[in-house]
Amino acid sequence: MGQALSDSTYNDTVAKKVSKNVLDSKVDYLSEDSIRFDVTTQKVFLYTKAKVNYEDIELKAGYIVIDMENNQVLAAGRKDSSGKIIEKPELMQGEQKTEADTIVYNFKTKRGLMKHIETVQGEGFITATVAKKDSNDIYYIKDGKYTTCDADHPHFYIN
Repeated sequence: MGQALSDSTYNDTVAKKVSKNVLDSKVDYLSEDSIRFDVTTQKVFLYTKAKVNYEDIELKAGYIVIDMENNQVLAAGRKDSSGKIIEKPELMQGEQKTEADTIVYNFKTKRGLMKHIETVQGEGFITATVAKKDSNDIYYIKDGKYTTCDADHPHFYIN
């Protein structure tokens, strides 16, 4: 018996280049009105009742831009016919819900920036003009107020 011929392609390897920006999980998104893709800038634009899900994060807003190049999402409300802002962004992470005027969040670094936020912590309510979230789920807030009063304009708070 002769020696078996080896497959010449067996030892060949193809180096696959994977971008360092690739996310660990799938990003799901939808919108009620329309979705526009911009291949040049690698952005996805979602209009009206937009929703993005990534791992334990759910983001809803009237307008969302997904920047696939930078693994970042920007969410904002949209104006109705009277000029009033509707569908303000809501960020749900686990059981934690945060509402804001605008939200910018990076899926890779797990950091975010929110403007004019409202959130519930236990039995208290927190509002702030600006909040930064770091990768350890620690929030840094500016012009923040904490209260247990659920009125639109609280009767008391810690500033």
